[in-house]
Amino acid sequence: METHGKKELADEVLYITFLKDGTFIESEEGTEPSEEKWSYKHETMTLTTGDIPKKILSINEKELKLSSKMDGQVMIVTLKRVE
Repeated sequence: METHGKKELADEVLYITFLKDGTFIESEEGTEPSEEKWSYKHETMTLTTGDIPKKILSINEKELKLSSKMDGQVMIVTLKRVE
């Protein structure tokens, strides 16, 4: 995660699954998974989970890098694929 130009490693491992039916599943070790809806708008390269739009900065077969605004701050998050 990156805020104000500073990179930070997450304190916990977060597992995220995007299903074809528009379901987004987020889970951490020791907690119940939560389900939300996700959508993608190709024209703006925007991925929305819940009510939060996230700009796709880069994507390949190994990682997805997103930018979003939370509490007035821009956050950049890199998600890495788990095999």
